[in-house]
Amino acid sequence: PAGNLKTDVTMEVHPSEMTFPKYADYTFTRADVDFKPTTQSVLKQTLDAEGKLKGSWNLPPMGNVPSALKLKLIAYVFDKGGQPNESWNVVTKHVYPYYVGLRDATGYGYYKTGDVARFPIVLLDPNGKPVAGRQLTYRIYRNDKQW
Repeated sequence: PAGNLKTDVTMEVHPSEMTFPKYADYTFTRADVDFKPTTQSVLKQTLDAEGKLKGSWNLPPMGNVPSALKLKLIAYVFDKGGQPNESWNVVTKHVYPYYVGLRDATGYGYYKTGDVARFPIVLLDPNGKPVAGRQLTYRIYRNDKQW
């Protein structure tokens, strides 16, 4: 019985690039967005007499996110001597209703200046099903930098 023990639930937020098996050669992320992982405490409570905990919290604004997020929830239950017992679970958080996939038709990741650029594009829901009838707006940038 773990009744009336102190708990601490922490959430780690990590970027996670969406992938879809039928579209393995497409990229569903934004390379121009740099998302830093974060960690925060979301609940500090005491278990009820039966050793259970119910709680909720609001996700904070995430700002620009390159694709989906992985949320790792880590729960610590502290025994009467203060020693922690840890358990965790990872869930995917979809911050977008759709994912735009772009396929590199060149195989090199770039086009030479003056070349005709063709970009195969697909729009999918979080379950990987194609979405029709939506208007997409895109921009093409000239990159003068090398990595």
